[in-house]
Amino acid sequence: MVFISLLLLGATAMQGATVITGTIQVGREVTANLGSLTGPNIQPWGCVIVSNTNPAVRSGARGGECAKFEITNYSDNSFGAEYRFKELSTGKLMAHGGDWIWFNAEPGDETDRTLFVEEKYRGSSVMRPADSSTRVHADYENGDLNVKNGGEGFLMYYSIAKSD
Repeated sequence: MVFISLLLLGATAMQGATVITGTIQVGREVTANLGSLTGPNIQPWGCVIVSNTNPAVRSGARGGECAKFEITNYSDNSFGAEYRFKELSTGKLMAHGGDWIWFNAEPGDETDRTLFVEEKYRGSSVMRPADSSTRVHADYENGDLNVKNGGEGFLMYYSIAKSD
């Protein structure tokens, strides 16, 4: 799995939003490398999917199971990019609610709960909801994305794989 740098997707806020289609690829740090001075050793873990049982956001799937998104880049600056993710099969926006990340926001919702901010952590991209100070984590067992108690599971490194 190839990770594509989010910096290549840039558009400044003054130029307007850039819209692309793609998937959200998820990586996790290899435990044996935690604390390395050379940065994280990120292992591909899968992609973000829509749960069949509820609108929770999950990761861990591969290939054709990956959710397809219309991804809107609202800015790309020294603090990181800001994105909104509209899942194409449901038409819903990815949103932060409570401890979890959901696909339950209506198109046009421009509140901070639907805005996700890229942060650089040890030189790699992670994200957090704009309305939270906690970075997104993925649960080890089921891949549910959360910001629970400071993040439960593993820190979700991510990249965008653009579709043609």
